[in-house]
Amino acid sequence: MKRMLRMPVSIIVLILVFSLIGCGNSKNIANTEANKTNTASQTTEQSKLNSTSVTYLTYTNARFGFSLSYPDIYTVKTESDNGDGITMKNEDKRYTLKIWGANNVSNDNGTKLLAAAKKRVSHIASESADDKTYQIEYSGGDENPIIFDEIGCTVGDQVCGFIISYPENEKESFKDIVTKMSTELTKNATAKTSATDNSSLTLTASAGKTVAITLDENTTTGYSWHYVIGNTDLIKFDSENTADSDSSAASSVPGRVGAGSEHTWNFKGLKAGTTKITFKYYRGWETEKATVNTVEYTVKITE
Repeated sequence: MKRMLRMPVSIIVLILVFSLIGCGNSKNIANTEANKTNTASQTTEQSKLNSTSVTYLTYTNARFGFSLSYPDIYTVKTESDNGDGITMKNEDKRYTLKIWGANNVSNDNGTKLLAAAKKRVSHIASESADDKTYQIEYSGGDENPIIFDEIGCTVGDQVCGFIISYPENEKESFKDIVTKMSTELTKNATAKTSATDNSSLTLTASAGKTVAITLDENTTTGYSWHYVIGNTDLIKFDSENTADSDSSAASSVPGRVGAGSEHTWNFKGLKAGTTKITFKYYRGWETEKATVNTVEYTVKITE
């Protein structure tokens, strides 16, 4: 029989040691590459934030009828099931942004909303409120403190707002972003309130001619506009069409709410007089009791 060569124990030990070192080096190399990727991603995001021309995208909430611009650093986005808002994070989840809307069932003003917010947060750094808006900044975390800026605005029987969070050591980078978003939120909410003022939504049509009404809607959420003509002896439905919506322009037009597509209705005047056309925004399988927004037009028909 052939004798099997026995390898000295010392050599076996050395082989095992080198094998373990090799595995460790492989892991270290993998970790190093991952760290390089994360560092590169963070550097890119920070350079965007520190730039004088931050690129903004637009989020539109069809259910509560408001829009808000936000930096394009957020790539992970989760829409809520009931359509009340969205949560966004950047690639490594250091930055978080939540944009939301809600029914203001208690008809609370900014001061009351601030008081409610203070009950659920701690380490408050600043706060302010008036009749329609509130702002609160607070922090969380001990080893790596996170700053939270929360801004809310009442709009009739609704309230909308956002909460943006970021590492404390990057506060300066987010200063202008928070200011821009806060200013825009208040401005858009004010514009929406004005859009419900019937005096600003008066249209004129001639008998035998058509007048167009255009509203933005997002049917992918289940919501759509439903109209009622006050006096069908004076005006009647003629035709309708839809087209892709330009959300950047939509917010400047009274009565345009939501996003996704522009829905245009054409109505033909029949004889001289004044009537109203009321549009309500709700899901088709629900009744108008579930309306989340209403726009009313006064239409004057001339001979």
